[in-house]
Amino acid sequence: EMDNAKAYMRKVLTEGVADKSSFANRLNDQRFVQFATAFNFAAGGADATSRIAATTDVVSRYVRQTMEDEAGSDNEGVKLALYFQREAPNITSAYGLLGDAALYKVVQTIFGFPEEMSNADIEQQAKMVTDRLDVADLKDPDKLAKLINRFTVMYDVTENTDSDPILALFDSSSAASSNSLDLIMTLNNLKHGGS
Repeated sequence: EMDNAKAYMRKVLTEGVADKSSFANRLNDQRFVQFATAFNFAAGGADATSRIAATTDVVSRYVRQTMEDEAGSDNEGVKLALYFQREAPNITSAYGLLGDAALYKVVQTIFGFPEEMSNADIEQQAKMVTDRLDVADLKDPDKLAKLINRFTVMYDVTENTDSDPILALFDSSSAASSNSLDLIMTLNNLKHGGS
């Protein structure tokens, strides 16, 4: 079974993504395209792994994913917000949001969509999303940041049923929300070349 997985990945890497009919481009999972693009063995050959662009991108993604996982182990809302920040700019339609459970959870929380909405016809769901959100706004860092801020507030209000939200304003242990926002802002600064 592991031999098949190795052969699968070898095919993804060696064929690259320049040709529209390459193996990675024919797969339904864009992560394989991203993986093949990061290393680009088709263009770089054996030197592909020594290129700074390849190693920096892979390490950055690993660090970000690790930070998301660690933050998410304490607070699922932080993990969802970080995932949304990373993935939402790649979305081109409401269907992309509806097709990803984590992205949908964020959108559902931001706009207060009821759980029952997922039982509606997919076109109807997409219309409900586009009535409230211009998907192109997800590519604008300022608009994306506002959506994430709204999500963190709404998530804490809707998911934190253990305590009264009014009392949480006066509770020093409620620093999780500001820590969550601080972590998101730090990652955003790193993404844009800040320190």
